[in-house]
Order: sequence, then structure tokens, then C-alpha cells
Amino acid sequence: MVLVMLTLRKERQPLSDPTVRGKPMSRWVHEVAWAGDNLDEAMQAFQESPEAAAQHLAHVIRQRPGWFKQWLRENWGRFPSLLQRFIQYPNLPGNPHLAVLALGELKLDDRSITKTLVSCLLSDGASRNTSVAEQYRSFGALGLEKRAPLDVGMAVPAFGACLHDKSANIRIACARGLAAFGTHGIPFVEDLIQLVQSENEGVRWAAANALGKIGPAARAAIPALRTALARKDYRSSQLHRVFATALWRIDPQSISPLPYLVGALESAEPYQKPGLIRDLMSVDVQQVSRALDVLTNLVINHSIDKWVRCDAARTLGKLGGTAKGAVPSLCMVTNDSDIHIRSNALWALAQIGENSNNTK
Repeated sequence: MVLVMLTLRKERQPLSDPTVRGKPMSRWVHEVAWAGDNLDEAMQAFQESPEAAAQHLAHVIRQRPGWFKQWLRENWGRFPSLLQRFIQYPNLPGNPHLAVLALGELKLDDRSITKTLVSCLLSDGASRNTSVAEQYRSFGALGLEKRAPLDVGMAVPAFGACLHDKSANIRIACARGLAAFGTHGIPFVEDLIQLVQSENEGVRWAAANALGKIGPAARAAIPALRTALARKDYRSSQLHRVFATALWRIDPQSISPLPYLVGALESAEPYQKPGLIRDLMSVDVQQVSRALDVLTNLVINHSIDKWVRCDAARTLGKLGGTAKGAVPSLCMVTNDSDIHIRSNALWALAQIGENSNNTK
């Protein structure tokens, strides 16, 4: 809770924090976020000051406490309609972008939320300031990506409509979004092929990844991906493994991405390694020893970003019973000072244990 409160204080424009029913609104939100109690009283407080509640709820969702998101999913229908509207249409002073992203993270099966996020992506944002408008649209795209595979009929056309946007960041966000929807991106294969030939390396990366997630239906991209793979002058040492993995997903007989993935691990930044391991294991499950070594070193490394450690722990959990060798390291960090690392380690241990029991 201290970390979240410190984050709140760093906002350029502090969130309004009125006293409601004897407590600051931030206190009501954190009580349900961290303890899950006082739900009925909190609902009454939220009803009395819905705009302040919306701001604080959106901010705490952004901090990713999974149990709080689950609580919101289960109790969304109990929210006062005014509070739902404030969260759903985030034209609030301060920081509206957090509310946009929150809608995606919750994955509520509600088409009006998808419409809101599509509107964010396709609009010019809530401000005439170009950088703010671009950020607003990017958050709309990210929210739609996080809602995949919900409302594919609205999300995918919106991504496709912005693939040639003048902003490289929007092009990247939309290619990432199409990747999340997999084969539903088939109508935009030709557009993605054009983006693979972009001079912007981030655009190339996102487009190649999306083509790989589409799979065999993207065979028309093979020549462009081969040409991209043959280039040697990229600033990022990670691009070659993205092209190689995309080619393999489209046609497993065309290439082995294993050398590229193993080579990329050597130069990867810590935040890149969990994703690399997921790709590596999708290509060759026999790489489990290498995977466990990389991931456990990340989990127990106190000098790197906590979200990287959480990502590594969750990746171990997703490996299930094959990650039994990581149990001692995960047990070690269940006493970590950070609640997010502890909770992700416990989740991973539960997944590994459950998977091990099912395979006996």
C-alpha cells in the first residue's frame, strides 16, 4: 500500500482525495484493494463521490493487484451508474489515460466498454496537444489488446484502420493489437507485410510478430520476412529472432528459429527475457533447463525491476509441472518485501503444483 501511495504522490496533477464518510477516498479504495473488506460501506462512499472514486480505482487497477481486478469483475454490476460512467468515459481532469487502460485490464464482457476503447483509438484524444492525444489513442489500443478475444468484430477493424497512421507509436500499438487476436487479423496481412518493410524498427517488430501469430494463413509474408531476416544493420539485436520466429510459425519447415532465440538471450535486457523464454519453449520444450535457469535468476534478482520479476514468476507458473525445478526459488521469494512479487510467486507455485498433480 505504501508503494501505491508513493506513486499517487508522484502524479503531476494529484488526484482529488475528498473525505467521504470519515475517510479519504484513497483509503476506501485501498481497503477494498488490499483487504477486500467494507464492500458495502465502500459502495456507499463510491456513490457519494463517484468522480474521485473513478480516479483512484483506475490508478490502483494500473498497479496490477490481480485480486482487486477480480473483485471489480465480480462487483461491476453493483457500482452506481454514475461511477460506471466516470470509469467508462474517462474525460477526467488529471490522468484520464489510466481509466482507459483499466477498462481493458478488467475484461468485462460489455460491448459498451469496447466501443469506448475503439472511440479512444479512432479519435484525436481528449486534448488538442498532439503528444497527449497520441498517448490517449495508444492507451485505447492497449485496452482493446488486453480485452482480446472479446468483441473481435469491433476491435480488429479499428486496429486495421490505424495500421498506416502517421504516428509510428499508433502503428505499433495496432499491430500489437492484431497479434493478440491471432487469425482474426488475416484481412490485414498485406498491410502488415508493408509494415515489415518500414524503416522504423519498432513497427517492423510489431508487424512481424502479428504475422507470426496469424500463422500459415500469412504465407504471403514469407518473402518479406526472409528479406528482413537477411539484413544485418539493425540497431536492435532482438529483431532477427522476431523475424525467424514469425517465419517458423507461418511455415515450421522453412526455418529453425532456435539459434536466433538462444543467441538473443545472450544480449537481451532483463525485461525481454521472459518473453524470449516463452517463444523458446513454444519452439522446443526440450529447452526447459535453459528456461528455468534464466527465469529463476530473474525471480530472485532484487536489483531488477519488480515487474520483470513478476513476469518471470508468472512465466514459470505457465510452464506448469515442467517448472518443478523452480520451486525452491519461488518459495524463497514468497517472503519478499513486495506484495506483487509474493502474490505472483504464490500463483506460480499453485500452477506448478496443480499441473504436477494432474500429470501423475
